[in-house]
Amino acid sequence: MGISPHLHGRTPHPAKGEAGQRVSLFGSLRDSPVSRYRGSLHKYTETPPSGSAGLDRAWREDEPRDILDHSSYPADFDLLCRPLAHASFLRVIQMKYVRDFKDKGLSTLGDSLINFIYSLALSEFTGRPTGGRVPNSSLAIAIERAKLRHLVPPRTDKHGKGDIAEAIIAYAWLEGAFTIEEAVEVLRANFTEDVLHPYRSKEALGVALGELLRLIGKRLSL
Repeated sequence: MGISPHLHGRTPHPAKGEAGQRVSLFGSLRDSPVSRYRGSLHKYTETPPSGSAGLDRAWREDEPRDILDHSSYPADFDLLCRPLAHASFLRVIQMKYVRDFKDKGLSTLGDSLINFIYSLALSEFTGRPTGGRVPNSSLAIAIERAKLRHLVPPRTDKHGKGDIAEAIIAYAWLEGAFTIEEAVEVLRANFTEDVLHPYRSKEALGVALGELLRLIGKRLSL
C-alpha cells in the first residue's frame, strides 16, 4: 500500500523570446505565472528528501507568504523550484494505491499522464504548441524494448499491454520515481523526425517510450 505526497514537475510557463526562438516549456518557478500568485504556503507533513537543506522549515498554514517576497523563503530559494518526491510547493496529494499493474484506476491515470507528457515533449520537439495521444501499439513496443514483458500476462493483446504500460507509468509517478519534466526530457531526447511521419510515428514513439519505461524499470527494480 502506498501513500503519495509529492511534487511532480515544475509549473510550465509561457514561452519567452524573439519570434521563432525555441525555448523550453519548463523554467524556474520564480519566472512562471505562479510567481505572481499571492497566497499561503501549506505545511507539509512528510520528511523532506535528503539534501534539501533549508526546506526543513515547516510553513504554518495560517502564516501567509508573499511569493514575490523572496526574503520570506529559506536562503536557497532554488530548492523550492526543484521537483521533490515528498513535499509539494502548492499542495500535497495523498491517495492510497497498490502495486498492481492490472489496476484500472492506475491505467486510467497513466493514460492521462503519458498523453500529457507526450504532448509536452512533442511541443518542445516541434517548437510549437501541439498535442496528441499515445497509441497502444507504441506502448506495447515500449514494454518490449524496456524488457518488462514479464509484467504482462500471457496472451495479452496490444490494448492490454498498453493498459499495463500506463499503470506502470502512473505507479512510478506516484512513487516519485520520475517527474513530469524528466519524462518530457527523456522523450524529447529520443525523438527523431520519424515521430512526425504518418506511418513510422508509432514505432518511433515506441522507441522513445521504451527509454522512459527502461528508466522506470531500473528505478523501481521491476
